[in-house]
Amino acid sequence: MHEPPGLAQVPTGAWIRLPAERWRHIRERLPEVEPYAGDVPITLQTPDRILEGDAGAWMAVRRLQTGAHVHKFLVVVYRETSNTDGFVVTAYIARRLNPERRVLWQA
Repeated sequence: MHEPPGLAQVPTGAWIRLPAERWRHIRERLPEVEPYAGDVPITLQTPDRILEGDAGAWMAVRRLQTGAHVHKFLVVVYRETSNTDGFVVTAYIARRLNPERRVLWQA
């Protein structure tokens, strides 16, 4: 069982938590994400871009370079609860990104 680190800093400066309960939820509902556990904090720290999510969430996006999903995207959805704190909502693999989502930050 892969376990990502529980904390990563996003480009805005906030520290995003990934509680064990959230990671269990992601692993159970989206098992294809588990092999990319180590990519979750990397995606938060150095995303290719951050998109506007639903209901105030943000979406850190990074193109996968290895594994069974090469050239797809790892999307880590998170919420910032303050300028310095936040938490992961979910993470998933996407074949393509919705072009209608607003880009909030880009590398």
